[in-house]
Amino acid sequence: MATISNEMTSFSSANAAPIMDAETYEPAAAPRVISLTQPMSPAAEQYRVLRYRLECLAKAGIKALAFTSPQSGDGKTTTAVNAALALGKGGRNRVVLVDADLRRPGVANMLGLRANKGLCDVVAGRASIDDCLWRFGADELYVLPAGNTPDDLSDTLYDPRLGEVMAALKQRFDFVVVDTPPVLPLADVPTLCRDLDGAVMVVRAGVTPKELVDSAISALYGVVVHGMVLNEVEPRVAQMLRIMPYTGNNESQKALPAKR
Repeated sequence: MATISNEMTSFSSANAAPIMDAETYEPAAAPRVISLTQPMSPAAEQYRVLRYRLECLAKAGIKALAFTSPQSGDGKTTTAVNAALALGKGGRNRVVLVDADLRRPGVANMLGLRANKGLCDVVAGRASIDDCLWRFGADELYVLPAGNTPDDLSDTLYDPRLGEVMAALKQRFDFVVVDTPPVLPLADVPTLCRDLDGAVMVVRAGVTPKELVDSAISALYGVVVHGMVLNEVEPRVAQMLRIMPYTGNNESQKALPAKR
């Protein structure tokens, strides 16, 4: 079985990762990827503000972050995807978006990606990282889907190879954006964060109780929470309070599926 470090020695952005071509997309029933589909909207602008703040963290060596939330439905996956798109837009940064929400993976579906292999397959030794990465168009944004999740998730979460994968990605990319499960009531996020530089907490405005936010932060004992994203804030309020980003999600928005 090849080690992760050996697999990564030949990895570079020049390798022939399958490309998701935005021009071939067709509408699908999922939340819209605002950074791509509405780049001039107030919501997309707030993701660019978030990008700036993440770039400031990177100057201090903080570049591998878990995007999580207290509970399901707070918008962590939408925030992670749009933040990664903003970071990688125009080759500004080399970014890898990792779907580590192994219980309910959503990144591939949101991007319309039909992936057969991913993170779990790399950790299990069934595939190399090169086999599982997808490149988003001409930008320096790569996606590592969750892949084939095992029946017992501890096989992946507590496998030493998971740390090797994250370490390899941190060496090769400017940013590692990791979509993780909600904090409560699982132990997945602290386990995943042991190989990352901390977390960003996504909270849904007017929905997530303050008590759950406090409980989630307490549950992340030992994990540095570098900031919070207050999600689904009305644009007018966001401008007044300088809170970002507002996703602008509504039932009429559609996703853009990728073709392999």
